[in-house]
Amino acid sequence: MPRDDFTLMVEVKSTEMRPSVMVYPANEQLIRELRKSVIKAAVQGYSLANDLSKSSGGLDIPNRSGFFLFILTYKDMYLGPGQPMWEEFLGEAVGSILESEGIDPQVIPPERIVVLSLREWDVLMSILHSDPTLLSQILKEMVVSNRHPTTAGFAFIQHLIPYVAAQPKLPYLDEEANRLFASLQAKMSS
Repeated sequence: MPRDDFTLMVEVKSTEMRPSVMVYPANEQLIRELRKSVIKAAVQGYSLANDLSKSSGGLDIPNRSGFFLFILTYKDMYLGPGQPMWEEFLGEAVGSILESEGIDPQVIPPERIVVLSLREWDVLMSILHSDPTLLSQILKEMVVSNRHPTTAGFAFIQHLIPYVAAQPKLPYLDEEANRLFASLQAKMSS
């Protein structure tokens, strides 16, 4: 999602973490468990950001230096904010890969990496449905809040709560639900 003030990249991975790793998240276990999901998504995001920062490729992307990376997962991973996640295991997991590909790890500052669940994505989409201009504010406030332990949000949803409308709307889900109900109603009527 190119914007004037930043470029948001979204990597989607349909996976969830085993409960045993969530209970005892030793670095080796996290790296092994997340190698084909979060770690792979991070490498792909860094690779894309690196490519975008070096060449235009005919794409209309106004901001080629202010990247955010969303790693969208099926369920909550509870990995925390980007910088602590980087320091805990992600930097170790992707560092040698980035180095071998000549990618500067600062092309996406770790504080701009967000692992969010499908549920959190839906909440974000309902907020942006009401006011699309809020994305920049949400991301800027998230970065600032996460720099201080007293204001940091462990889960991305914590940064979204102040913006959730009293009656959140998700038109793309409403349309699908309406089609499903109409289909079910037609089957029951026949």
